[in-house]
Amino acid sequence: MASEIEYQDAALFSIGNDGSRPTRIIDSYFRLAGLAVDPDGRNIAFVRGTGEVVFQGNLFVVGTDGSNLRQLTDSESWITSLEWSPDGGRLAFASDDGTSGGLFVVGPDGSGLRQLTYGRDDAAPSWSPDGQRIAFVRNDGTDSEIFVMNADGSGPLQLTYNDVDDSLPSWSPDGAWIGFNGQRADPSTASLSSEILVIRPDGADLRQLTNDPLNFYSYGWSSSGTYLAASNLRILESGWERENEVCVMDLSERTCHPGRKPVWLPSGTHILFAGFVEDTPELVLMTADGSEIRRLTDNDIVESEPQWWSAG
Repeated sequence: MASEIEYQDAALFSIGNDGSRPTRIIDSYFRLAGLAVDPDGRNIAFVRGTGEVVFQGNLFVVGTDGSNLRQLTDSESWITSLEWSPDGGRLAFASDDGTSGGLFVVGPDGSGLRQLTYGRDDAAPSWSPDGQRIAFVRNDGTDSEIFVMNADGSGPLQLTYNDVDDSLPSWSPDGAWIGFNGQRADPSTASLSSEILVIRPDGADLRQLTNDPLNFYSYGWSSSGTYLAASNLRILESGWERENEVCVMDLSERTCHPGRKPVWLPSGTHILFAGFVEDTPELVLMTADGSEIRRLTDNDIVESEPQWWSAG
């Protein structure tokens, strides 16, 4: 059986990948955000907010069956960018308490808390497939660039050098590439748009995969590393975001469907995402080639932050 998480104001839910067996995992009187499921599908990390700000609070882990809830931090900091190591033994995250911050790692039981970097704007850690390195974003006060460091925080290497922001690094499954979002000039309007790019871990062979005003932002690699699934955002003339699509691409072409926040199933055959069905946000499962689309939910709540795990 496979399950997905859907995000609802103060609760976590799971649902079978056939749309059956919706189950409430945990309730909370506070906002929940930043969901991350470990590689074994046994634990969910999340931020439990302590106020009006969603990501301001503490880091928690709970079993995917709702058992063994534990609190990992006690700082009520701004916590984002939760990322499990490939072996599930460490959790990387960005934290800022208002005066200092950086990237941290901690064990799933709260042990081994360690600060890796000391830049308050360091964010978006992404583990290499072998768990030996971490890609991340660093802002120098002017723009954001992509860096790589060893998993203990040593040896930081800057990969990108631009006058605009690069963000959201993600290693390909074979470790050969690091994908990221980058602001680039639209040649037709000279305005900036958010595009998908890839680069080698040593900073070589930079490639821009998209080049249009659709503003691609969230994305994910297929298990083979051959394809990327990405969300784009079209900004309407009113200035409000309204039209979202999920696109699957290789180095030459792409197919798209209305939706956002794509997540690949480990098989690489399907993509789970928050789609739009008759203008209603629902959880949707789509084949990698876009030929088959299946609606998993049908209700009046807003589904978001989908994650996948195998429920053994």
